[in-house]
Amino acid sequence: MSELVPNTFPARARGSMFKQDMTPAPVVRKQKQATAEKALKEAYKAVDARDGRKCRVTGKRLTAGHVDAWQRLERDHLAPRSTATERRADVDNILTAAGAVHALLQAGALIPVDKAGEETTSVSKIAGYRWNRRQVAVGKEPFRLGRKEWKAAR
Repeated sequence: MSELVPNTFPARARGSMFKQDMTPAPVVRKQKQATAEKALKEAYKAVDARDGRKCRVTGKRLTAGHVDAWQRLERDHLAPRSTATERRADVDNILTAAGAVHALLQAGALIPVDKAGEETTSVSKIAGYRWNRRQVAVGKEPFRLGRKEWKAAR
């Protein structure tokens, strides 16, 4: 009778395409998404604590899920999430705004400005807001800005 030899596999070559510890791409993608979502939720909590759930433009107290766009709590990313992925969960990139104000910010009709009157993408540098006069004519503003309206820097 022949003697049974235990299964022995040759040592894996360096750089082999089959690795024991390889995680499937869809699993890695889901893990990254979960981590990003968790970071974004934490950033939203920090923004709510900083802004007190009040609109940074109008000063009105807001409620999540409210039917009225002027009272609905939304958060605006000054540098868009799609183009500035590294600033997606940056608290200095996110501000609290009413739904209607958020729509104006996204459309470019309302512009956050710094002390020099230049457009800014940093919440800590916002000194006021101004209307984009190419989109909003004088006298047609949906609301009056509470602070001094900044003239476009020329």
